[in-house]
Parts: sequence; structure tokens; C-alpha cells
Amino acid sequence: MFYNSRIAKILLPKSKTAIMLLGAVFFKKKEGEVSGRMKRHEKIHQFQYLDCFFVSLIPAVYLTIMYGIGWLLLPSSLFYVMYLLEYIVSTIIRALTGKKEWNGAYYTNAMEMQAYDLESGGKEYEHLGWFSYYGKI
Repeated sequence: MFYNSRIAKILLPKSKTAIMLLGAVFFKKKEGEVSGRMKRHEKIHQFQYLDCFFVSLIPAVYLTIMYGIGWLLLPSSLFYVMYLLEYIVSTIIRALTGKKEWNGAYYTNAMEMQAYDLESGGKEYEHLGWFSYYGKI
């Protein structure tokens, strides 16, 4: 985890304080200013990223052997592809059902739902557990 990060300050809007990129977490604030809850939330995203990375690693190697080197990008990008697709689908569903909050799709993302549920520290992280949140929009 990187605190008082220039990367976070450049990439994030004022309302956000942390971002997880390729398994590394960047905070805008100094270490003493970041709550344990926020650290756990981002740690959960790190676990989710690693789940996606390792689940896609063997298929990516196979696809690389069969079809070319571009498939090696799959493990490092699967988390973001799934996150983005779910965000888009949630936004569309929310629009069609009349829910207008702009950030509602963020809170109905399965990965965010799991991170918010576990950030208090009461439960342990289950690998691929965020799949159980699908359909709970």
C-alpha cells in the first residue's frame, strides 16, 4: 500500500481516496489518516484482483500458445474488464428501472458489495465469493 501517493492524487476525483491498480493500492492520504476500514476495503479488492489473475492464468497461457501473445494481458486485466462490464450493466438496469443515482451502479457492483460487507472485519474473505452477489441489484 502506498500512502500520500501522487498516482492517487492525479487519477482520483476529490470524492475518492484510494485506488487499486494491478494489485497495488494507492491512497491520497498519509498512512495515519487512512482508517483500518478503508485499508481492509482495498485489501479485499487486492484479493479479488488476485482471484481474477490466477483463475485466468492457465487459460491465458493456453490461448497465448494457440493464438498469440496478446492473450497474456488477460490475467492482469480480467478484474477491470469484469468490474467495468458489471458497472455498465448495472447502470443500464438502474436506468431502465427508474433508479437515477449516478453512483448507484458503483454500490451494486458485486466486487464493491463484497468489499463493503467485509471491510468491518467481521468475516473472512472467501475466494471468488463476490460471485454470490450477482443478481442482488
